[in-house]
Amino acid sequence: MTALLLIYVLTSFITGYISARLYRQMGGKNWTWNIITAALVFPGPLALVWSFLNSLAWSNASTAALPAATVFIILGLFIFVSFPLSVVGGIAGRNSAGDFDAPCRTKKVAREVGNSEGVSSRHVSGGSETVAQMELAKDMMPPDTNRLEHSLVFAIRRSVHLTRWVVVA
Repeated sequence: MTALLLIYVLTSFITGYISARLYRQMGGKNWTWNIITAALVFPGPLALVWSFLNSLAWSNASTAALPAATVFIILGLFIFVSFPLSVVGGIAGRNSAGDFDAPCRTKKVAREVGNSEGVSSRHVSGGSETVAQMELAKDMMPPDTNRLEHSLVFAIRRSVHLTRWVVVA
């Protein structure tokens, strides 16, 4: 647990760096709010749930509860190490970000998107080949399967078939 906590705290620099770099490349302007959000998005909800569970353990005098000294050490690690590393990483990421470089060639010329009336005017049906397929599958099932397994398999096949639609011209 200690190693996991230390790895998280020390890699918070990467959190701020990647977050700020991508935010600036995508044209973001409010970089300070982005860095604060990136630093709090994971430990914030985790700390709320953990503090609720730990307070329940304290109130029941459980040995599973972390002592107050350990809680203050973890809080100090976040306040004095993790959060500042996120901010430093965010500043470094914001300053080192260039323009967004797409992995493929893109054009900035707008193009016309065709109308979709051809798709909406076609008749959509479920198809009638299902019954023959189910009868064939019933014959292929092992003889030691019971009626419940047959009905379960066919109910699943029917529900899967109803979600697939065939476009008939």
